[in-house]
Amino acid sequence: MGHRGFGFDLGPVPVARLQEAAARQRLDCTARVGDLRSWAEGRWSMGPHGSFSLVLCSFGTLGSLPGGEALLARCAQALAPGGWLLLDTGLSRPFAAELDGRQEWWTGEDFVLGAGPQLVLDDHSFDEASSTYVRRSFALHLAPPPRVAEVRQTSRLYAPEELVALLDGVGPVSYTHLTLP
Repeated sequence: MGHRGFGFDLGPVPVARLQEAAARQRLDCTARVGDLRSWAEGRWSMGPHGSFSLVLCSFGTLGSLPGGEALLARCAQALAPGGWLLLDTGLSRPFAAELDGRQEWWTGEDFVLGAGPQLVLDDHSFDEASSTYVRRSFALHLAPPPRVAEVRQTSRLYAPEELVALLDGVGPVSYTHLTLP
C-alpha cells in the first residue's frame, strides 16, 4: 500500500492489539507504550519531523494535557507538507453538562488494570465556569489476584474560537472545522 503507521497508547493491551491487527493485515505499523505528554515535550520521537501525512489525536487528547499548545506544535512538526491533523476534541459542553453528577457501572476486559474482567464505576462531573470535565473511574479486577485502581481523567473543553486561537499559535497551518452530530 505504501503507507506506514505509528501509534502509541499508555496501555500495553491496546498496543499489543494494534500490533496483532497490523501483522494480520500485513501493514507497516509500529506501536509502542508511551506517554503523550513525554512526546509533546519532545522527550521521544516517532520519526523525523515532517514525515507524516496524517496525525490523529483522538479521545479528547488535547483537553487532557495542560498546555495544549505544546501538543499541537509537535503535531504540526510531525506533518509532511500538505499533511492533515485530525483532532478529536472530545466531549461537547452540552454532553459534559448532561453527564454531570452521573454515576454508571460497566464491565470490560481491558481497562486500567490490564487484560481480564473488570467491574468499573465511573463518576462524572463538569464545571461550566472552568470548562473542565472530570471522570473518576474505580476499577476492580475480577480475576485472581483481585486488584483495585482509581483513575482520574481531567479534560479541558475548548470552544471553537479557542481552538482556532490555539491552531493560529502553532504557525502556518490551514484548517477546516467540522462538527458532527
